[in-house]
Formats: sequence, structure tokens, C-alpha cells
Amino acid sequence: KEYIDFAAENGIGAVLVEGWNVGWNGWKNARFTKPYPDYDIEEVVRYGREKGVDIIMHHETYADPANYDRQLDSAFQYMKDLGLHVVKTG
Repeated sequence: KEYIDFAAENGIGAVLVEGWNVGWNGWKNARFTKPYPDYDIEEVVRYGREKGVDIIMHHETYADPANYDRQLDSAFQYMKDLGLHVVKTG
């Protein structure tokens, strides 16, 4: 929330969130629809919306585009369900 507050106070329209999804500890296990239990992505999105700051979702592909491709439809649906419309892939 600190970064969202900073963005709101300084006229920055969006914040990129990374490390939210399961799989950062083992690249082949990346899941683009499952946040870590201690990362409340719904609260982050809600707070951003309250402050007028968009959330940019990060999808780290870990140099495994086939894994990402298999999850692409569900990953984008998850973002849509959260009300997000911007993603950075890599």
C-alpha cells in the first residue's frame, strides 16, 4: 500500500506488482491465477482503485513461454475478474 500511496500522492497513475503469484520459488511451477497466501491481490487492487491508482499485473514467464501459453486464457480471465486491464510479461 505504501507504493500505491506514493503513486497517488505524486500523480503516478499505476503501480507494477511482482512476486504475487505462486511459482516464484520454482520457475517451472509458476501459476498465473494463484496468489501466494500472504499476498492479498484483491486487497491491493481494491486499495489501488480507492486511491485512483491502476495495478499493472506482472507475469514472469521464466523463459518458459510454453508454460505461460498453457495458462494464458485463464490468466487473462483472472485479471479481467479482478478488474485489471494491463499486464507486463517477461
